[in-house]
Amino acid sequence: MVWAGEMQRILGIDGELFFVFDPDDTDLLKKQRSYLATLQQLNAIEYPYANANRTAFDLIEKL
Repeated sequence: MVWAGEMQRILGIDGELFFVFDPDDTDLLKKQRSYLATLQQLNAIEYPYANANRTAFDLIEKL
C-alpha cells in the first residue's frame, strides 16, 4: 500500500484529489459518483498480518 502512504504524505489535508467510486461504472453513474475532494484527516495504514494492509479515507467534497 505504498501509494496510500505516498498520497497522504504528498496531499496532506490541503491537497485536492479526484475521487472515482467505480471506474467501470457507466458514463452517467461515473459522473454522478465522482468528485473533487480533500482528505479530512490522515489515517493510519494497518498491517494486520503479512501481505495484508488497509486504510480508510475520510473525504470532504469540494464544492
